[in-house]
Amino acid sequence: MSREPGLYLRQGSRSALGRVALYLLIVLSPLAFAFAAQAETDHPLLQEIAKGLALTAFAIVALQPVLAARYRWVERPFGQDTLYRFHRNMGMFAGVLLLAHPILYAAGGEWDLLYSFEGGWEVALGRVALLALVGIILTSVFRTSMRLDFETWRGVHNGLALSLLVLGFVHSVAAGGDLSEWPMRLVGLMLFSLGFVSQLAHFRSVHSREHATEFVVVRVTPETADVCSLELKPARPELGIDHLPGQFLFLTLHRESGPTEEHPFSIASAPSRDGHVTATIKASGDFTRSIRDTEVGDRACVRPSVASHTCCTTSRIRWSSSRAAWASHPCSACCDTCTKKAATAPCSCSTATARRRTSWRAPSWMRSRRRANPRCGWCTS
Repeated sequence: MSREPGLYLRQGSRSALGRVALYLLIVLSPLAFAFAAQAETDHPLLQEIAKGLALTAFAIVALQPVLAARYRWVERPFGQDTLYRFHRNMGMFAGVLLLAHPILYAAGGEWDLLYSFEGGWEVALGRVALLALVGIILTSVFRTSMRLDFETWRGVHNGLALSLLVLGFVHSVAAGGDLSEWPMRLVGLMLFSLGFVSQLAHFRSVHSREHATEFVVVRVTPETADVCSLELKPARPELGIDHLPGQFLFLTLHRESGPTEEHPFSIASAPSRDGHVTATIKASGDFTRSIRDTEVGDRACVRPSVASHTCCTTSRIRWSSSRAAWASHPCSACCDTCTKKAATAPCSCSTATARRRTSWRAPSWMRSRRRANPRCGWCTS
């Protein structure tokens, strides 16, 4: 692996707009194909709305594994933390649509579907899928109250999500008139295949060690009563990871005692050419509470971050009144939003200057006006 910190991050497109547009296109495509294939219908309006909600929700559910599969092309413009929050919010939104689906369909004149057991096996599959959906929501929202450890919750969550995807697809094909024709059925099959393959890719990324680097614990430093730092070195120096400030890594510890599971932690050390990295970890769960039990010499598997750090203070970024200097939070050293703005601003910030040499070249007239910004945390430090 290259020893230039952050080299891999600067490769490839960083356009987020195209990815957002593609996501919306995929989510709305089943609804658009359904309207195009069936211009007229003899079903009540509420039932047509219910079917439209179900088609949209199925597309969202099929894309949920894509957001969690750690595809670099998907994550790079946003950051993995942003994608996980979006994954959670869209899951809640899809849950609302799916729960409204049977209620609206029954309100269209078939209330017996809610309580009768004579609807056929396809209706029974839909009910089981709704139970899986309720299970996903409850275990995600009340995981702490239910005292589920992370690995147990992740296994339950992934199993229920895969069940929801399979049962929802079979129910849609068997009971939905919109998927009775092959053009729409092909769209549904493509969405199901995308979600299923991405779910398998997520399993592989979590449990496979193919892309992980072998590290060794060289120092365990208790910082406070509930905070501990781990310093790691690669088994071979040339296999160290590249990173930029603000990024994180996926860490798996192989110890004689304590859970062996993968968790993300922020990198608390500066990039170094010997490959050493440090993670400062606060005890907040069953795994992090066991960090103090780690001993020097324990093996670890480290997977580098595949996303950029996201800025939590973008709303505070502003131009100064004179427009002669860029004023921002000091996180501009590691945030794409900040550094792209800083690269175009007349500021002599050393971090922005270093990033300008590698990512963007300011025009000569702009470089000539650059001067120190008294309100910039990097220029004045």
